[in-house]
Amino acid sequence: MIEERKEASVRRTCRASVQSGAHGHIFPASESSLEPRCGTIRDRPHAQRARPVPSRKNMTHCTGLVALRRLRSALSSTLRRTLVAALPFVVPLALSFAPAAHAERPKEHYILLPGFREFYANSYTPSAKNVALLNQLKIGATTPRRVAFHPDKKQFDWLLCRGSYPIYAPGQASFATLLEAAVNLELQQAGLASEDGPKVQIWLDQFDFSSALFGNAHWAIDLTLADEGKPPISVTSVHEFEGRHGAGTACGQISFQLQTALEGVLFKLYSAPGFSALFR
Repeated sequence: MIEERKEASVRRTCRASVQSGAHGHIFPASESSLEPRCGTIRDRPHAQRARPVPSRKNMTHCTGLVALRRLRSALSSTLRRTLVAALPFVVPLALSFAPAAHAERPKEHYILLPGFREFYANSYTPSAKNVALLNQLKIGATTPRRVAFHPDKKQFDWLLCRGSYPIYAPGQASFATLLEAAVNLELQQAGLASEDGPKVQIWLDQFDFSSALFGNAHWAIDLTLADEGKPPISVTSVHEFEGRHGAGTACGQISFQLQTALEGVLFKLYSAPGFSALFR
């Protein structure tokens, strides 16, 4: 009878501990060990159920373990929320180091996030520096020419900035059309262009940019000009400028700086050996 009362007392004490968050009593690991460990009364053999009520020190130890588990769970939830909140900043950072995506496939093949902006490059304005150089080359020129983009080469219909911001040429024409118009505009102002003149073909070997998050951003443009029966003229140009942190600002800067990038590569083309011979 006395043993039954003791066991009932232990059961009531353990139940109260579980309800208060202690997860049960502390029992010796074995008959010869006094090292406490936590567990509910249902997890122990019948021989261990009638053991004395644990001390306050052992109960505090068990409550501390429960508090540690709760703290770990709270930290995990906080970490998940922090990672989700950081995604809008981490993804543009990673994409800023990747090269621009070229439109070799239709735009429908790319996933563009809704609500993001589209950017359009400005129409090309003839460079006074380039036209002055062409005026010098005009001395002795006898054959005005017309430059046309090679139909079998990449047209570069659009570019993708920071993974989600498309950049187009004016009127969503191809960048090949923009380059062709830029060359002919400057040749026309220098008096070296003719709609009925012999055609010389031009194409882009590289048309790329980097919207760097740190350091300088740049445009990289390589092009080739070829006339039948003459060696082709190839030039390479890299135009660097200050990068921007925000994706929208950086991509807007990319589209704006295309004018200066085209001016630079065309100046190199007009300065290349063999270019003036095309008009003689």
